[in-house]
Amino acid sequence: MRYQFIFRNTTKDFWKLNNGYTYSSLVGTVNIVFTLSMLGLLLTSLHHGWTLYGIFAGIAFLYFPLIQQIFVYRKAKRQAAAITEDTRLSFTDKEIFIEVGDQHQTITWKNILAIKRVPTFTVLYTGKGNGFVIPNHAIGDKEKVREFILFCADRIKEVNKKNEKK
Repeated sequence: MRYQFIFRNTTKDFWKLNNGYTYSSLVGTVNIVFTLSMLGLLLTSLHHGWTLYGIFAGIAFLYFPLIQQIFVYRKAKRQAAAITEDTRLSFTDKEIFIEVGDQHQTITWKNILAIKRVPTFTVLYTGKGNGFVIPNHAIGDKEKVREFILFCADRIKEVNKKNEKK
C-alpha cells in the first residue's frame, strides 16, 4: 500500500464541495454578478427613497449569500447523514481498494478519469459527477497532500499512455 486513508465526510465537507463547484462555474459568476447588481439597486433605492424597490432588492441581495446557503447546508447535512460508516481507501501502483463497512470494491487506475485539487479536499473522478472526495485532514499536511496528488496524477498519466499505445 502506498497510501491509505480512513475518513467520513462531514456536513462541512459536503457544504464546501457544493459551494466549490457552484462558485467555480458560470453559475457562480452569475450569482456574484446578480448579488452585486442587487446591492447597487438596493443602495440606489435607499438613496432615492424607493421603499418597495429597496425591500425587493434587499431580499434579492440576500438570496445567494444567505438564503441559498441555508438550502446548500441542508443538502450537505442530508448527504452527510447518509454516510453511516467510515470509508477506507487504499492506493497501490495498480489498484485502489475501497472499503465502507462490510462492502469492498477494487478499481484500477484506468477507472480514474481525473483528479481535482480544491483547497480543502481532493476529488478522484470515476465518471461525470462521480468520484471520491478525500478531505485534506484525512491525507495529512500540505506536503502529504501534494505528494498524494502527484502520485495519483502519475498513475493516471501512466494509464493514459498505455491506452494510447493500444
